[in-house]
Amino acid sequence: MSNKTAKPKPKPKLVSVFPEWLDRDDLSNDTPWTVTSASAQRGDAFTDIKNRRMKVPMGVDPLSRVIRAHEALHAKISPEVGPAIPLDWIGTIHPELVESAEELRVNYLAKRLGFDMDMLKDGSEQTSGEILANGEDLMGIMRMVSATYGTKACSSFMRGIKKAVDAGADANMYQFAKDVKKVCARHERSWNRQPRLRIASTEPYPIAVSSKEDDDGETSTEYASVPKGYRAFTLPLARDLSRMVTKTKSEAKAREGLHGQEVSVGGSTGFAVPVIDKIPLTERVAGRLGRRRVATDIGKAPRRISRMLTDPDQRVFDKTVRGVGGVILIDQSGSMQLDTSDLWQIIKASPGCVVIGYSHQTGSSGEPNIWVLADRGKVVKEVRRGNGGNGVDGPALALALSMRRKSEPFIWLCDGYVTDGTGDQQRTELTKQCISIVQKHGIHMTYDVEETVEALKKVARGDKLPMKITRGLEY
Repeated sequence: MSNKTAKPKPKPKLVSVFPEWLDRDDLSNDTPWTVTSASAQRGDAFTDIKNRRMKVPMGVDPLSRVIRAHEALHAKISPEVGPAIPLDWIGTIHPELVESAEELRVNYLAKRLGFDMDMLKDGSEQTSGEILANGEDLMGIMRMVSATYGTKACSSFMRGIKKAVDAGADANMYQFAKDVKKVCARHERSWNRQPRLRIASTEPYPIAVSSKEDDDGETSTEYASVPKGYRAFTLPLARDLSRMVTKTKSEAKAREGLHGQEVSVGGSTGFAVPVIDKIPLTERVAGRLGRRRVATDIGKAPRRISRMLTDPDQRVFDKTVRGVGGVILIDQSGSMQLDTSDLWQIIKASPGCVVIGYSHQTGSSGEPNIWVLADRGKVVKEVRRGNGGNGVDGPALALALSMRRKSEPFIWLCDGYVTDGTGDQQRTELTKQCISIVQKHGIHMTYDVEETVEALKKVARGDKLPMKITRGLEY
């Protein structure tokens, strides 16, 4: 039996952290910091600049080092008290989005300094994506995407959203997350053209954050000093994100509406008051709504040789295009009746489109006159019949435009006649308003379902629909 005693295990190597060594232009570091140890799990580490407190992992492993770099950058460049929002922006920026935009700025600078920010991934991201998508939590999705943008954590989160959508969650959640990434990418491209020191600038920049009026009627304004980099880069990103989530929520409200409730969507004097009817979208479009391959006459490898004889344009090459969806507004007045088979012809031509119908009953009040028939892969079981007249052409155009995504084709299926709430077709000013909307937004008008389907097939081939005013819309 050996008398040797077991050697004690060596203590893990730890590092020391000194935020006091970080110089700033706007703050003094005379006050000592309190630094405590944290785990490497998401949310455990933090930096409190105002109270000089920091909690970070102390290990020598690469992940702990990246987390320390992230928190050190917060101590170096982030505002002491936040989120500070300019007075004239209050109400248009969500404070939560300011925080996530600042996370993006910090991660961006850490990446430019050479740190591997892909390591900030703890395995919970995919599950979080599923939970937020199933709960249709727009703010939660936006905060997570923007805070992790440019890292593998964001990619994992997006996979979670996609998984939830494939299992039956609202497909708009995935599209929304992709749109958030586009906003972040646009800002990142502009940052790439800036010197790193400007983005990280801590030069004091005063902004008005509140005002109040005293008993004598004098108005006093309170100012806060924030780092110039925060004012120039974080706040504009947060503002764009806030505008996006506000717009998306208003679109969702417009889609849902409330039966019999009057909803203001930009109606004009003379048109009937728009009232949106919420119709359940119970049917699903089969097949993929995303990328597909189409024939083209330009390319390197001819994969469709048979078209040399059958295609007048000899499109023997192919290319990958993304389904662009589209918005189709349909006049369902007496002269333009639509049935369910007509709707499915349109859906098959553009599975990811939004289809909106409208028709007003002359002289009625509170009767629904606008409804959504299809929305990005969801379709009504049976088409709702119209009310006989037009009446809400202008408000219907405004609502449809609010649901249009950037660069999407917009088709207005209409006989060319617009009327006011009383059924009068001689209201020249209303016709002029509709023509102005068509011209301004490049709307392509069609006269019947067949013409609409042909237009959508052109879009599927990659063609762009020109602005077109159909016969009848004249004054």
